[in-house]
Amino acid sequence: MNSSQATNESVPPPCTAEESLFGDLQPPSFFFQGVLILYIISNIITVPVIAVLNALVMIAVKTKSRLRAQKSNIVLAMLALTDLLVGILAQPIFIDGMISILLQESNGQSCLTEILSFAVSNCLFTSSLLHLALASGERYVAIKYPYQHITIVTESRLLVSSLLTWLLAVMVHVALAVDTFLFYRINNIVIGLSLAVIIFCHFSVYIETRRHKNQVAAQQVTQEARKQFEKDKKAFKLTSTIIGVLLLCYSPLMFCRLFLVTIYTPTLNTFYIIGFFAVTVVYLNSLLNPVLYCIRIRQFRVAFIELTFRNVNVARAEEMERQWFGAQKVVVGREAEHYQGRPE
Repeated sequence: MNSSQATNESVPPPCTAEESLFGDLQPPSFFFQGVLILYIISNIITVPVIAVLNALVMIAVKTKSRLRAQKSNIVLAMLALTDLLVGILAQPIFIDGMISILLQESNGQSCLTEILSFAVSNCLFTSSLLHLALASGERYVAIKYPYQHITIVTESRLLVSSLLTWLLAVMVHVALAVDTFLFYRINNIVIGLSLAVIIFCHFSVYIETRRHKNQVAAQQVTQEARKQFEKDKKAFKLTSTIIGVLLLCYSPLMFCRLFLVTIYTPTLNTFYIIGFFAVTVVYLNSLLNPVLYCIRIRQFRVAFIELTFRNVNVARAEEMERQWFGAQKVVVGREAEHYQGRPE
């Protein structure tokens, strides 16, 4: 047997690896069954909500030209596609795996489900991180080079960049079928580079934002430049919030990987309870992202009202949004009249 064969055989599939580490799953207690049922129900409830909200984000950006005018919204729509796939693909596989464990169906199919859930979830996480790096880069160009931004960052280039990030995320996980150690090496490099890009862009944008703020305070910029700066700053804050929420949602999973496996070895029942909680919180991130768009971006709220009530025009949607959310009147006078006669 050569060295490569020995290396591959020393890395069993995830389900086999867990059995070798923790032994056979103990007869489930009522507590274990209750917790698992709670996880299953909570994931089943969130699946349609994640799918509907992220689909609304994508449709809103696709059909509303005023949303596409802000390039950062296009990147958010790309990120919404990843979150949509979490709800319609990764989460149902995860639910099926939990049901198999609850019913103690330990067979080849349950093992395959576990491996598939691991691969799909990690692929979508890598894609999310790459898209956040892309969003950070777009905000960096918008604030660092505001006059060149309109020519450098175009809708077609953003779409091509999104396609390349998807190809990279899928190619990284092809290595999982070849060599597990190779997959972890490549995946860690991609994650590390993505985080490096995000940190660099946010630090640079923070410095540039402070400089622009001082210029605005000293009345050294035009009124138009000041308005654009405020828009770019709000978009940057939203990107920062999304990244912060993502890291918060993934922190329980990182805890499981670093603590439960390397430092403390619990029983397999306890491992499943903690591990499934961490994965459920990760999937919750795909629900929180579109909620953040609604909270932070008024135009998304207005677009959602238009899409939900098909016979409502933009002016009426603006009015309904102000009544429901108490937002300040933004579109008035000529701007409202302009909206009323404009097709979307």
